[in-house]
Amino acid sequence: MGILSEIDMMNRDAEDDAFEVSSDSETVDFFSEEFEPVEPPKADPQAEDAEEARKKAEFDAAEAKRKAEWETKQAQKKLREQLVANAF
Repeated sequence: MGILSEIDMMNRDAEDDAFEVSSDSETVDFFSEEFEPVEPPKADPQAEDAEEARKKAEFDAAEAKRKAEWETKQAQKKLREQLVANAF
């Protein structure tokens, strides 16, 4: 066997060794402790309900305002149409 073949075989053995899985339980425990999933803190349900109620109240108020504006415009439009119809 030539020198290049021997070097190639040594390189392949080194690659195989690098990818061997260790059965060392300390290593497994170390990584499992390091990467344990962290649960996000749970929000206070009462605070969530209060926030939701506040947002709903704001939305309802804005919706009532839009409706009142629309009704006012419709009444003005109807009045203009009646005035134009009566003018002729």
